[in-house]
Amino acid sequence: MKMFSRLAMIVLAGGLMTTTPSYAAEDSPYTASELQSLITDLEAEGHFDSSHVYRQLSVHATTLSHYENQGSNEKLVRHTGGFHNLLHHQKDAISDHAFELLFHHGESLRAAYLPFDEDLALEHIEHLSVEIGPRVAGSLEEVEAAEYIEDIFIDLGYETAIEYFDIRNGTEESQNVIAIKEAEGVEDPEIVYLTAHYDSVPNAPGANDNGSGTAALLELARVMQDIPVDKEVRFVALGAEEIGLVGAYRYAETLTEEEINRSFGNFNMDMVATNWEPADTLYVNVVDGQANNVWHQAHAASNTLNNDILFLFQRGASDHVAFHQVGIDAANFIWREPGTHSLEPWYHTPEDTIDKISTEKLKMVGDLIYTSVTELDY
Repeated sequence: MKMFSRLAMIVLAGGLMTTTPSYAAEDSPYTASELQSLITDLEAEGHFDSSHVYRQLSVHATTLSHYENQGSNEKLVRHTGGFHNLLHHQKDAISDHAFELLFHHGESLRAAYLPFDEDLALEHIEHLSVEIGPRVAGSLEEVEAAEYIEDIFIDLGYETAIEYFDIRNGTEESQNVIAIKEAEGVEDPEIVYLTAHYDSVPNAPGANDNGSGTAALLELARVMQDIPVDKEVRFVALGAEEIGLVGAYRYAETLTEEEINRSFGNFNMDMVATNWEPADTLYVNVVDGQANNVWHQAHAASNTLNNDILFLFQRGASDHVAFHQVGIDAANFIWREPGTHSLEPWYHTPEDTIDKISTEKLKMVGDLIYTSVTELDY
């Protein structure tokens, strides 16, 4: 994730400024206390139209510093969103230089404290791909993976359910595992679906396909458990994807018309952690190729996080198709090589092992989805 030094931020703001030593170039991430100092320096240099603007910004920065000193990272992340809202509300009363400096400082601060833990997510990938191994639809290993996912959801305190369904003409069974985060203080809230499939093809450990998407889903469930949201968030681990998106179709077909009408969108995570270097672009695959709610949220989150990794692409072939077909905006997130649109060469092979996982890419996707769902205006 790209961090801005003070010098770089001044260049972004429109050119080098003659100012105080506090703007010296520095490579470390920003702190909330430094944000307070920056606001004070900008006030002394006359970048605010009134003392009222300065006081509002200073009070908000003090709150951020308080959360930082407490180690309340999740509260700090939430309130940096409020700081950005305040900046935009007061934009006409702030110089362009000051606005850009404060905005990018806030972005850097927020990015440094995002709670998604890639190491914890990697532990889930290890359990799924190493300790369990191939998780073919209908197998005992797929059942074991479903039980593991259910246990994680229950331990996190979610209302949890398993939805069973027949596969292979009724000769075998698979299952979806569902956890629901209720909206707070909202009647008939919009619904956001975070999904990933957890099965794999025969003989493939499935570290990236799709241990990575499942791990991201479980880690997002952890970091969002105590975050108040005004949307109903459904975490859905889907079975039997590899034999025809069976679990996704089963789940989507059981949604009522009322639920569909309340649905904001489906963020489907599929193969989000490959370390294959050519796959450096996060494709947002949509069935019809048209920008929808999920794309707009992800694109806004990418701008907030100051990364330029997204590419809107027309493609089905994953669980988002089932949601699209019942009328819910949906997109599939997956790393591909730009231009060729290729996946890693060990896709669907025994070489899809945990040593080919990039925790950096895993965190980038986790931060993006977390920001999309919890921090931005709908």
